[in-house]
Amino acid sequence: VLFGRMRSKTGSKFQGKSGAVQHSSIVLRFLAGCQSEELGMFIDLLLEPVCHHGQGRCLAAVDKAISETDSSAVLPLGRQHSLLNIVNTVISKLGHHIHTHLPKVLQILLCVTASVATVLNQREQLKAGCIAPLKNLRRLGVLRIQDFFDGFDSYSFTPDELDAVFQAIVWPQVCRLPTESPYSPTPLLKLIHVWSRNA
Repeated sequence: VLFGRMRSKTGSKFQGKSGAVQHSSIVLRFLAGCQSEELGMFIDLLLEPVCHHGQGRCLAAVDKAISETDSSAVLPLGRQHSLLNIVNTVISKLGHHIHTHLPKVLQILLCVTASVATVLNQREQLKAGCIAPLKNLRRLGVLRIQDFFDGFDSYSFTPDELDAVFQAIVWPQVCRLPTESPYSPTPLLKLIHVWSRNA
């Protein structure tokens, strides 16, 4: 019912704009009083368009997302943008209420971000108007990972998950840090700052 209420305001594809974030926040605050299983069902419904990324081990899922990404058959960019935004709201409003579901959320975030980065590496196959939205999606993906590390600093990351973070986030962008970071910190540099603060 609550999932339906969120969709009623934000549209069938989470692309509504008027009051969407505020409405989602109200629904999620109510959900904070639900049982873990109920929260899990809600998160599954929320992330249903990308639920296939939640299967298997984290690093293997990221590798699969990279190898199987097809620039001609990706989830609409607007829908991915909305999903990344709603994940931010989920993390900020539900926080540790979803602790048992965090591995799946992390894995899906990494896979989505890795997939976007892979599409950007195929720029010759893309229309010029797609580049900026894809860059923004990649930025949002890294920021959501930053939110994850910042909000769950006591989360016990497995070696497999940490390898997946580097595979999806760090290695594709680290070589550009010297040229992209002189005047303002990039999302990757902000993520590294969070790591140093939590060390």
